[in-house]
Amino acid sequence: MRMYNRLIDYTSLDSNLKFLGMVNDEELYSLYLSCIFFAYPSIWEGFGYPPIEAMKLGTPVATSNSSSLKEIAENSALLFEPKNTKDIASSMKKMLNDANLRKELSKKGLERSKIFTWLNYYNQMISILNDN
Repeated sequence: MRMYNRLIDYTSLDSNLKFLGMVNDEELYSLYLSCIFFAYPSIWEGFGYPPIEAMKLGTPVATSNSSSLKEIAENSALLFEPKNTKDIASSMKKMLNDANLRKELSKKGLERSKIFTWLNYYNQMISILNDN
């Protein structure tokens, strides 16, 4: 909650920073497509759908180097320490200022996201169940 309150303070400094709250699927799709990059600072993540969704749309991703996110990103996203605000800020600044990095991560993310399909999940699950 303290970090959220600190972020609220920043909105008065930067009119480009907006807290949207819940958005529907269409709005989310539009946001992924229109943003310069997608930053996802999560301390704990069950699977990591948001970075995959962003990658599938060609949006460059910066995300936590923890939990499942590190494995999901696998050289296709810029990683940062989620409890270190300076590391998050540094990564976001790097993404903002380096168009070549964003282009590279966009390509890598599109390619990486191809493995995260329901068909692949189904086939892996069937394989695991058949082995038992």
